[in-house]
Amino acid sequence: TAHRPADHQDAVGEEHGSSSATPEYVEEARRLGLRILPPHVNAGSTRSGGWSSGALAADPAGGVEGGGHVRIGLSFLRNVRETAVRWMSEEGAHCPFYSLEEFIARARGDGDGPRRWEAALLLRIGGFDGLPIESLGEPVSRVELLEALRDLWPTNSKARAEEEAFRPLTGDMENAAVRACEELAVLGFSPSMHPILLFEATGPRMSAVNLRERAFEFRNEENAHLGTVRLAGVKVTGKRTRAKSDGRIMAFYTFSDDTGTFEAVFFPQDYALLATRLRGAGPFWVEGEASVELGEALVEAKRVTPFTVEERMRIQEPKVQGLMRGVEGV
Repeated sequence: TAHRPADHQDAVGEEHGSSSATPEYVEEARRLGLRILPPHVNAGSTRSGGWSSGALAADPAGGVEGGGHVRIGLSFLRNVRETAVRWMSEEGAHCPFYSLEEFIARARGDGDGPRRWEAALLLRIGGFDGLPIESLGEPVSRVELLEALRDLWPTNSKARAEEEAFRPLTGDMENAAVRACEELAVLGFSPSMHPILLFEATGPRMSAVNLRERAFEFRNEENAHLGTVRLAGVKVTGKRTRAKSDGRIMAFYTFSDDTGTFEAVFFPQDYALLATRLRGAGPFWVEGEASVELGEALVEAKRVTPFTVEERMRIQEPKVQGLMRGVEGV
């Protein structure tokens, strides 16, 4: 793993599949120093792929100079039909697309090909980056690609999916926050940056890595109390169960910040009060009593608070704020 982290993360990602653990797989790869790239129409596979520095095989969709990277698979596209994903994967593998016009011609001529709006969703997150528009040559921006896709593939459809997919791209696509907003909407996670970095957390807080370091200090003790903690994170996974003592519902949640993950338990009396506050992906403030059990840190949550409106935007750009309002669950 130390020598080929990209290959390791490729395997880990496919083990996770499209489950809710996928965002944390992406963050784990990022913490290993890997670049995370979005799905691409020329990747030639529905699966994610990892390429280490100096690997013999190259990323078919093109990669990054120096270091390793992971390219997210086409199968992670939300709201895109499975037949369309399979078509793009197989066509890209058999004969990579050399221009936007050629892609449109092949897609329109095949009943199993993607619909116009499905191609636009992929384009918005970088899935056509590097493809030229024959009438313009290279290089072209995503804004130009989206406008050309709309004009070269006309339709009379007024479907909401068409309107959403072809709404104008706003902001500087070199800005990771702008890219992250588009990626969250299309993928449900962001290859460009951890979503919590979009927000401005106010007040003191402990990071996931700080909590883990504190727990490590008590690694030789069976149990230890770490005191009251306050962390910020987005939800990764959650599981409800029934307490053995009285059968009431309790829950375990994993949260993530840009440094790692932390675990929280909600005992029945607390979960009954806090469950409605845990809707959506977050981010949330999680406050409670931290302890160490057999070397692992656990937060007994006593309070959960969604970020306030003021905290929700770190980058005070109206265009980015507008994009964030359109991201489901954020």
